[in-house]
Amino acid sequence: MSIRYYALDSPELKAMEANGHLLLLGTKEALEFCGPNVPFYVNCAVKVSSLEHTGLDPPAPLLRAVTRKLSPTFDTHSCLDTWVEVDGTTVRVTLGCLPSGPASRHNCASKPHAATDIVKSVASGEGMLRVLITLASADHAVALGTAVARAFSLYSHKSSNSKPLRKVEVVFNMTSSALATCTLLNGGAPDEKQQQVFDPSKDLLHKLHALADGIQLCARLVDAPPNEMHTDAMVEEAGQVLHRLQKLKTQDNVTVTVVRGEELREKGFGGLYGVGKAAEHPPALVVLTLLPKVMGVGRGASSSSSSSSSKKDRSVGSSVVWVGKGIVYDTGGLSIKTKTGMPGMKRDMGGAAAILAAFEAAVRLGYHKGPLHAVLCLAENSVAAKATR
Repeated sequence: MSIRYYALDSPELKAMEANGHLLLLGTKEALEFCGPNVPFYVNCAVKVSSLEHTGLDPPAPLLRAVTRKLSPTFDTHSCLDTWVEVDGTTVRVTLGCLPSGPASRHNCASKPHAATDIVKSVASGEGMLRVLITLASADHAVALGTAVARAFSLYSHKSSNSKPLRKVEVVFNMTSSALATCTLLNGGAPDEKQQQVFDPSKDLLHKLHALADGIQLCARLVDAPPNEMHTDAMVEEAGQVLHRLQKLKTQDNVTVTVVRGEELREKGFGGLYGVGKAAEHPPALVVLTLLPKVMGVGRGASSSSSSSSSKKDRSVGSSVVWVGKGIVYDTGGLSIKTKTGMPGMKRDMGGAAAILAAFEAAVRLGYHKGPLHAVLCLAENSVAAKATR
């Protein structure tokens, strides 16, 4: 699955193919605000015409009528479909309106949970899917952009009638300069009193690609069944993350340490060892470590410079440790779970999957506030002769 992000004026954005699918996504206020300009946005998204284009195309009355008919409620979205022809290119257009309710403790102003549901409803099919997000604020770009990635799972083991992966493009109704005003992920002007967490030279679209890849990696690991995504497979996934990060050829020092099987008991990790010792695949403790180059201990730093500036460099920021629970399947052990409690226990490794994906995304985004460690506690709680009693 290929997901790419673009501003409305991105030079890499190409015209849509015939029979493509265009989804206009936004809140009621954003769609109403953009309502008079919906034909213009469709033109730009389909034809990638000049932003100075002001002429109205034949579908204008139809698109405006569909926009007016959208009727979201406090907590449900609303979608309507139509087909338009732009310069001989026939395109299916879906208008997806997010819930109208205000933010609460259960959601946020951008309604990303509903955005994912809307995208899922149009995810099946062939050909290109282009999602045009109508933003009420540039600060919603990260939440809504990554919500699209959540709608597409990379895991599939269908043996027949497999369809080619769909190409998905996410386009924001803002120019690159307007998106740069986003205050999330340090996209806007940095606060002089607060140190930058990520590399400020990376633009918002680059950061969205890294976040989307992390979301899809996490989803793929959780979606895989435990007979495939066992502890050994999770250790291998961590190794693949290290390999991908090393290919970035940054000066950051990224390493992986694995403590597995009987070595866990010998080194005093009796809790993790006790949970997973009865399983076919041994338990493991995986630690991924990032030492940013700004600390003087990256790959390019010499030993002398590293030692002489270690105290000064370590003041850049305190170490941050993320710990993820990675019980790839939890039967409950000898205290076995009931038939209603055991289904779904493959998701007990979701914490480790999220930490692994977040670590890769953080390195790609240029995290440099201090040492970063991701700890994955991997085990399968099985029922067997060696199970803890």
